[in-house]
Amino acid sequence: MRTSITVIVAAILAGCSTGSQIVTGTKRPSTTPDTVKVYPNVPPGAEEIAIVTSEADGKRQGAADKALKRLKERAARLGANGIVLGSLDVHKGFIFYGAWFIPQDNTTIQAKALWVP
Repeated sequence: MRTSITVIVAAILAGCSTGSQIVTGTKRPSTTPDTVKVYPNVPPGAEEIAIVTSEADGKRQGAADKALKRLKERAARLGANGIVLGSLDVHKGFIFYGAWFIPQDNTTIQAKALWVP
C-alpha cells in the first residue's frame, strides 16, 4: 500500500512539473522574455547564469514553441538575455483527471541561460 501511494504521489508531482533551474553563476536583475535571444553557441564574453529546463504538454511543434516560451520566461527571471539550447526530449508522462491517470506526451527543453554583454 505504501509503495502504491508513493508511486501515485510521484506521478502527480511529475505531471505538475513545468520546469526548473540550477543557478551556476551570478543572477542579475530580471529582463523580459522578448529580450532573450537564442544563440547557436555560447558567445565570447558571455557569462553563464543557470541551466534552465521547461516542459509543455504534447510532442508537436506547438509543444516545443510553448516550452521555448516558458524557457525564455524562466531565463529572463534570472536576468539572462540569451540562451543556448541543449537537449530537447519528448517523453511519456501522466496527468491526473478526476480519479484517473491519463498518459500524455511531454516536451522538455534544456538550455544554458546567459548574460551577453
